[in-house]
Amino acid sequence: MAKMTTITNVSLDELNITEDLANAMLDAKGAIIVQKEREAAASTFKQHTGNLANSFTLNKTLKKDKSGRYYKSVSPVGVHHIGKNGKSISNAEVAFVQNYGAPQRNIKATHFIDKANDAAEAEATAAAEEVFNEYIKE
Repeated sequence: MAKMTTITNVSLDELNITEDLANAMLDAKGAIIVQKEREAAASTFKQHTGNLANSFTLNKTLKKDKSGRYYKSVSPVGVHHIGKNGKSISNAEVAFVQNYGAPQRNIKATHFIDKANDAAEAEATAAAEEVFNEYIKE
């Protein structure tokens, strides 16, 4: 099963960022990314139910990578539909195929997630910076 993840990182160890602050910054950044990915899915594809567009979700679990950077992921969750073989097809699988394409199935890559992430970058970074600036004012 395909799993697609957009990772947002905060690497500010030299500033002694607490877990609570990293969590708040990544929540702010992630909310913008979720919004942009949902908008991209809704505007790129004919929506029958809105299931795919509404499936993009920020994982609330704060994690650290091997180098000590905090991160969270944004990914499509849930079942998109039941296939002809009776197996469920996840929103992550549908999003992956739509984003990267499947030439053997004549599905062209749209890069809708890549484009959404590019479009979200400045706004998401500004949202995280706003949280940080409020923190240092305290």
